[in-house]
Amino acid sequence: MSGNEEKAYAYWFYNVPGMGGKKGRQLYEKMQSGKEIYEASEKKLLAYTDAKTAERIVRSRETWDILAEYESLKQQKIQITAYGLEEYPEKLNRETASSTVPQ
Repeated sequence: MSGNEEKAYAYWFYNVPGMGGKKGRQLYEKMQSGKEIYEASEKKLLAYTDAKTAERIVRSRETWDILAEYESLKQQKIQITAYGLEEYPEKLNRETASSTVPQ
């Protein structure tokens, strides 16, 4: 998957209503990528998160055009990074990891 494609999925993922930093990071760690989360069945999502979050993810897939939304950012010269992306700052990885409650 290209870096831009993964950024597009990450942008979608972190815009799912209720997807805060800790919850988003924990789900990202379990499923490895925004694309994997996007493509996961509701049943698979329920193995990693609560029913309300899984429902929000499924509903969000129905309303977001991931590539169009990301392309809009690029046209506005807006760059993003997020946990799980290669260029996410190492220092933030360490600081966020220390504030994440292990499960």
